[in-house]
Amino acid sequence: VSTQSTGGVEIIPDQQWGNPELKSKGDGAVADNFKSQIWPEFVKLITAGGPRFAVIDFSYKTKDDRVQRTLMSIGWCPDKGTPAREKMTFASTKTAFENKLNIGKKYQANDESDLEYDAVYEVLQRV
Repeated sequence: VSTQSTGGVEIIPDQQWGNPELKSKGDGAVADNFKSQIWPEFVKLITAGGPRFAVIDFSYKTKDDRVQRTLMSIGWCPDKGTPAREKMTFASTKTAFENKLNIGKKYQANDESDLEYDAVYEVLQRV
């Protein structure tokens, strides 16, 4: 994946996660396997390096077993080890990006427990 650097912010364009074979089986198959296959890969990539944000099509089944897909912006800016200036650059860049897009859900993670699947899933269940 080629990257660009803008003012100290690394941009990784059009990264795609997931298994194309799984996607070809439909939304139900993706939702059934999202937690075990797609989410761990996404978390590994978003937490590699410093603060990052990404947009992901989060697929899941609701508590009443309906398949849902929610486009969401997820920000990763670890509290520990991130200089204040970098946090400020991240926050302003992420806010500007989100304002340009009409993304239904926004989620901010500041430590690894915030990126646990169940934590994000619970946020999506709230109306």
